[in-house]
Amino acid sequence: ASFEIEGAADRTLIYLTNHILQCLWRLDAKAKTPDDAKKIMFDFAHEQFPMPGESNWQFGGHIPKPKTKSEGDECRAYLKQIREETGTRVAQWLFATGQKDKHIAMFAKRRFLGMTGSGAAGRRGSAMPN
Repeated sequence: ASFEIEGAADRTLIYLTNHILQCLWRLDAKAKTPDDAKKIMFDFAHEQFPMPGESNWQFGGHIPKPKTKSEGDECRAYLKQIREETGTRVAQWLFATGQKDKHIAMFAKRRFLGMTGSGAAGRRGSAMPN
């Protein structure tokens, strides 16, 4: 199934859905406690990550690259902020009872747009439907 990207909100949802998948994959593989999960998500949010227009950007041209350096800096800051907040919330959600929720963790094994959470970019096959 595919859907038509109608604007920036759709692009943000696509990015966040993939990011949530990557968060769940990392947490499922490494986190044993809520404190582990918080640290893993903090570190993940602060890792270098690809930007639109870079060769390792996993969404191709579906999310346009910034037109200026200033716009690129603003985009990177925005993505970093939503990565931090999303990671924090995913960790809280996964460990809401103090133990890892196996029903939530199972989503780490799911694919999104042909991608999995494993690997540096989590890319398998084409990044986005045409």
